[in-house]
Amino acid sequence: MVQKIFESEPDMMLAGQKADAAIEALPPKDSHSFVRLISPIWGGVGFGWEKPKLMRTILLKSIDLLIDHQGKEFPKTIPDIPDPIVGGSVTYKRTAKGFMLYSFGKNMKDDGGPRNKTVRMESDDFGFEYEG
Repeated sequence: MVQKIFESEPDMMLAGQKADAAIEALPPKDSHSFVRLISPIWGGVGFGWEKPKLMRTILLKSIDLLIDHQGKEFPKTIPDIPDPIVGGSVTYKRTAKGFMLYSFGKNMKDDGGPRNKTVRMESDDFGFEYEG
């Protein structure tokens, strides 16, 4: 059942959610105990699969922005970058001296930008922040 979900669904985040829902829908029987026991293992598969691919995209776009910047202001907006983790687009914010380009983390909410050492230490977001 779960294998078929992962084979038929190209979006790994969605596949993980569908697998979780399928497991939750199983009637409570002893024969399903093992499946329920190991289900947390694949519950995060989608995130683990999509995050490295998205991080690469974010970093490449950040490099483009830095190269194009060359002493000019960063753009107010950029073309949408699809975010397979939370749907919609990756978040782009221009800051006083730079920019942030990031996705929400596993908690699926905007924590204000990627974690750093001084603020947003509890942030679940990941991506790139350039402080100028």
